Order: sequence, then C-alpha cells, then structure tokens
Amino acid sequence: MKLFVANFEDSTTLADLALLLEKFGHLEAIRMKQGEKRRYALIEMDAYGGERAIAELDRKQWQGTRLEVAESRF
Repeated sequence: MKLFVANFEDSTTLADLALLLEKFGHLEAIRMKQGEKRRYALIEMDAYGGERAIAELDRKQWQGTRLEVAESRF
C-alpha cells in the first residue's frame, strides 16, 4: 500500500517518519518530496499497516502539526 503523508515540520527527517510509521507495519520504502507549496512523503508498506497508520495518524497532532495521512493517488 502506498501512503501520502503531509503537513509535517520542515525539520522532519526520513528517520523521524520511519520511527513514527514502523510501529504500524513493515516499511518497504520512504521518499520525501518537495512540491510547489509543501513537503510531503510517499510511504510504501503492507496494506494492514497502511490502513492502521491512516486510522491512527490522519489529522492527529505530531511534532506540533496536524498530519495528513491518506492512501496515495500517485
């Protein structure tokens, strides 16, 4: 499953995201991107873990911001 994660602090690293997400399932890949207006990450992980991560993290506070976590359309 591919996840789209956005609205995290500019200082957030790939390691930070890995630590946050690995408790939900096996991470296969993490890529951080810079869009026109914001940074975001594309995460590949097992489907069960991805669904759990969306349910637990979407619109939740993390490091002072409210995360956006959804299934990726990319």
